[in-house]
Amino acid sequence: MSEGFVSEIFSGIQGEGLLVGERQVFIRLAGCNLKCAYCDTPSSQTPTDSCRIEQTAGKRDFLTRSNPVTAEDVADYASRLQMGTGAVVFTGGEPLVQHAFLVDAVSLLTGRRIMLETNGSLPDALPEILPHIDIVSMDIKLPSATCGPDLLQAHEQFLLKAITRDVSVKIVLTADTSTDELLAAVGIIKSVDAKIPLVLQPVTGDHPPSPSQVLDWQAQCLMHLSTVLVIPQCHKMMGQL
Repeated sequence: MSEGFVSEIFSGIQGEGLLVGERQVFIRLAGCNLKCAYCDTPSSQTPTDSCRIEQTAGKRDFLTRSNPVTAEDVADYASRLQMGTGAVVFTGGEPLVQHAFLVDAVSLLTGRRIMLETNGSLPDALPEILPHIDIVSMDIKLPSATCGPDLLQAHEQFLLKAITRDVSVKIVLTADTSTDELLAAVGIIKSVDAKIPLVLQPVTGDHPPSPSQVLDWQAQCLMHLSTVLVIPQCHKMMGQL
């Protein structure tokens, strides 16, 4: 089994997307291929020498241990923290940056619902992990957020592969978001399946969109997709990690 770089493992309440409020185990892997302007976990963008592991579910009694971590240890830590039927979530950073390690870790968590939170920009890394995944929560990264290249072609390829699973899409909105780039992203979703749920997430903190902007964008998206929800980062409102 392989080793990989972990940022943290803990039990918490899902604060984004369609499963808001569900108790889940979060495995945050270190390393990311993007640097989004609104990133709320900058410490997970690059691998570090150590990571933190919660010892008791919900108690925040973290133990610091060295990186890298074996896939067996990751699966063991997650199994100790799981409560009820909530999913085990692989997040980041970007989990697919370490796709071989991700496959090994997920393959050890048999009998559990597995959710992948991803920036949706690495479609070639998805097929090997997809048979082990139940839920895909995929971001579409707008150019105004990444301050980089247009990723729509990669997002489309990713979504075409992820559609075999329970998939939803999230787009973070800022005051810099343009209607044109948002509708271009919506067009990608519609071309794959107009029934894929879209979550619009107003950015938390600096430079949020106005309420009227969000209402207008939701209305325009609903002209093309069947389900468009506006959901903020609820875990921050609840004081959760």
